[in-house]
Amino acid sequence: MLAVDAESGEKLWAFRTNGDVVSSPAIAGNTGYLGSGDGFVYAVDIRTGREKWKFLIGTQIGVSGSPGQVQSSPAVSDGVLYIGGSNFMYALDAESGVERWRFRTDGTIWSSPAIDAGVVFFGSVIGTFYAVEVDSGKEKWRFEGAGEVNYPPAIVNKLVYFAGGRSLYALNTSTGEIKWRSETVGESGTGPAIAEGIVVIGSRGEYRSRDHFLYAVDSSTGQDRWSLEVGGRINSNPTIAGGVVYFASEDDYVRAAAIGTGEELWRFKTQYNEHKLRRPHSSPVVVNGVLYIGSDDHFLYAIH
Repeated sequence: MLAVDAESGEKLWAFRTNGDVVSSPAIAGNTGYLGSGDGFVYAVDIRTGREKWKFLIGTQIGVSGSPGQVQSSPAVSDGVLYIGGSNFMYALDAESGVERWRFRTDGTIWSSPAIDAGVVFFGSVIGTFYAVEVDSGKEKWRFEGAGEVNYPPAIVNKLVYFAGGRSLYALNTSTGEIKWRSETVGESGTGPAIAEGIVVIGSRGEYRSRDHFLYAVDSSTGQDRWSLEVGGRINSNPTIAGGVVYFASEDDYVRAAAIGTGEELWRFKTQYNEHKLRRPHSSPVVVNGVLYIGSDDHFLYAIH
């Protein structure tokens, strides 16, 4: 985990875990939370870069003694940290790291959770999507048969949207009843982002596939609105700000497109490093008109 000055890019501090970090951190107050391939969830003081606490995710079901590798990104709500690891969704006290409850699923959790109205929503690689009560850790409902759910859901107007396999789903948050399913999406490579009545999602295609599109559908009906073809797989979650959707793809570009039409507004190409790597795989963040994104070329970019 690395902290840099947002204006200058100057490195402030670095926090090292004993494994790869592939998920995005969450910030609440003066604490940053992240999961690591070493099986731990860490809480770090963002002012100093010092560890506040760490929690070992339980062993993976069926793999004796194997720590639960953490690929899910954490979410914090009302003083509780939610994060998936192996076959469990955990609720931890955000201040102390003490476990409040854990919920066992039927498959590994790569999907990051989303919280709304006292319920945490997430999916598993087996294709089951869950709604679990945040107070008790008890299942509220589940939706099965969706295909692999590897990416975070989004919630707007009492509907939860998520990608499963080659489809995009919209379910009622209270009941789990399906409102619509869109099959216009190729093999999904991102979670959905929603604004102005439009849901956008990226496709990574299948092996050797050229289905490399950013898709947009109507949030109420699931009907196609537009699609934008790019030159490589889209594996990072899109971000929407000010009527513009920002995303990255494996053709080494970061792009901006108009949310209403899909018209490409601009593109920025990352640089090769000494290992001939430059693909931007992280999800972009937009703050005060500046886009921040990390890349395989070992750079963090600030783009105006």
